[in-house]
Amino acid sequence: MIVFFILAAVVSIGIAVAEVIFSVRTFRGRKLKRWILLIDAAGLFLLVSMLIFNYQDIIAADADWYVQINQNQSHLPFATEHRLTLLVMALSGLVSTILLTLLPVRKLPPLLKALLLSGTYLGTLVGLLGMIQIFPLFLHNTDTTNLIIPMFESPWLVLAMLCILLIAARTTALVVRESDELYAGTETGSEKSPAESAEKLPRLRRFLKKSSSLPVLAAILLFPLTGVIAMILMLFGQAPDAAIRAFTETADWAFSTQIPPQSLFYDEHYLCTVAAGGHRKVVKPLRMGIRHGHPVVVNRQLQVANAFEQILEERTPRFHKAVRGFYDRFGFPFARLIHTKTGADIIYFVMKPLEWIFLIVLYLCDINPENRIAMQYTGKKQEDLL
Repeated sequence: MIVFFILAAVVSIGIAVAEVIFSVRTFRGRKLKRWILLIDAAGLFLLVSMLIFNYQDIIAADADWYVQINQNQSHLPFATEHRLTLLVMALSGLVSTILLTLLPVRKLPPLLKALLLSGTYLGTLVGLLGMIQIFPLFLHNTDTTNLIIPMFESPWLVLAMLCILLIAARTTALVVRESDELYAGTETGSEKSPAESAEKLPRLRRFLKKSSSLPVLAAILLFPLTGVIAMILMLFGQAPDAAIRAFTETADWAFSTQIPPQSLFYDEHYLCTVAAGGHRKVVKPLRMGIRHGHPVVVNRQLQVANAFEQILEERTPRFHKAVRGFYDRFGFPFARLIHTKTGADIIYFVMKPLEWIFLIVLYLCDINPENRIAMQYTGKKQEDLL
């Protein structure tokens, strides 16, 4: 795994450097081959993959802001209800960039060029905002009145943003340069044709023929383009302001405005506690309980395991101490690796044979084993029922 990580990191950095070189060559007027799109795709894929790998400790739970999740998880960074809008906007940018790179720009009508360039800007904006959204957030200290400042903890985040910006800048430079070559020698000073002399909007024609006007026109068209996309998506159930709400109707992230329910305590040191955090249909949670003053999900397996340890502590304290020492040494590191519901499900099934053994011991050693099991994680003792 370490070798793969190092290799992927080297390749990612190399592609980012290649993006810089290609962009500089474009700015200097050199033509690029069409296969540059393969470099773009590979670079973004690798950088985003490295970003996900680097942030594996804060992988989001598959839940929106209003769902109660475990303490070591984060909610989804983009609201599920509005993600379609972001996806369409990102795809519009991707398609626009591909078309501007593959098609002969000189043969495209000026308004179409500006519209495609506007699509590139829209996709770039969505990509940058998406990167900013997943910035980890930190407080200067425990004073919650201080500003929350997004920190660049990962170089992959910076490189991914750099590649997105470079692709947009390179595409803009390509369109401007080829348009400039097309309209060279047709500016003011040359004789006007009778049709040009009779036209009613000469200023608009001159504006569209100026290559330097294309980025400005593309920026202006960004607003009506976004509006048209929003109106079309309204037919599919998306809200008019879905692009904004996709970022704000979240919790735990840069643009989040919602306050989520209190997180469940997730004790990653204990295998059975980890297993209780699996999928509901698999681990069959019974109720909420209290552990070390924090709410936890309690299922039958967790109750049985804790009751068994309680029996050991009461009847054989020395043996319990040895077992606890062994588990602390080998069980803790393994339990800390489980951060997903699927992983918790696997732990649940692996612990099943032990659960049966624990249950047999409880029925052999306790007069009222089910009472002991039921009292686990309630904050009470069996004596409280008497």
